[in-house]
Amino acid sequence: MAQEFTFTVNGVERTTTENKPLLRYLRDTLHLTSVKDGCSEGACGACTVLIDGEPIRACTPFTDSLAGRHIITVEGLTEFTTASLEESLRARIVDEMGVKPRLAFGPLRVAVTGRQVSPPLFESMEILGRDSSLTRLRALRASLA
Repeated sequence: MAQEFTFTVNGVERTTTENKPLLRYLRDTLHLTSVKDGCSEGACGACTVLIDGEPIRACTPFTDSLAGRHIITVEGLTEFTTASLEESLRARIVDEMGVKPRLAFGPLRVAVTGRQVSPPLFESMEILGRDSSLTRLRALRASLA
């Protein structure tokens, strides 16, 4: 009998016998498309998820190492408010990546609102909603690639 690996993804307990990169499991098995395959080696961060609250690149850990762990993808984020958006984006882009706020949020503002000034970026994202905001951000990423 094959060994089973059980972990939680976006609040739902999942069990698999396949030992493969978490990225492949999330995309191919669960069809969670927010997790992108950018480099497959942990360098680019396009596949970043939260594992037990810590940002981890999903292309590096295999499912056999995730027993009992809690994984959250963008689809599993429950709070899509102005404050949580600003906190998350500022932490990742400004603090972790070291991008100056003007350079970080200018392209995001244009992608989300279509304008270079007002309305406020994070409020606009909340008003547009998760799906529309993520679609616009994916289009921005594609144009930058």
